[in-house]
Amino acid sequence: MFGRRVNFLFATLAAANANPAVAKGVTYDCDTAAGHFSELSLPASPAFTVSGHLQILNLAQSKQYAPLARLTVSNATDVVGPSSEGWAGFEFMNLPGNKGLSTGFLESTSLAKGGTKQNTVLGIASSRDVAFSLTFSGNSVRMNIDGHENSIPFNADRPIVRISCSTGEFLFYDMEIVPTR
Repeated sequence: MFGRRVNFLFATLAAANANPAVAKGVTYDCDTAAGHFSELSLPASPAFTVSGHLQILNLAQSKQYAPLARLTVSNATDVVGPSSEGWAGFEFMNLPGNKGLSTGFLESTSLAKGGTKQNTVLGIASSRDVAFSLTFSGNSVRMNIDGHENSIPFNADRPIVRISCSTGEFLFYDMEIVPTR
């Protein structure tokens, strides 16, 4: 799979401005062709809550790759590319080859450093626009995605918020990262 990493470049970031009805927080239009991915990393404090909305705009057609949007807490790294440091968070996933714009699975997802990926299906998204909240305490990620809750043990010395997508267009909007201590 051909991949590309986007760190603020080609990302649509909008900070809240004087008119709060226009924008609240950060917006990231994660848009990729089938079989490609895009990623954005945002700085975070040692303990924080990230909240916002995920809207499904377009699912690219692929028989091989599943449309996917993921938001996780991860460790910052000094190298460009996907992290082997592990993560914990949530993802929206649809089935490869699914025609039309539909909702999909919501999953909690984690990867321990040097381990294997673990996913837990939380349910089906209630619509193409879901609210989310993830709280990182320093040793766990507690989440509420579209009313589905889960908690995952996870440690990060240099935490960041990592957003990625593949095989579709997904709008993360009204995102706020707020320190909790």
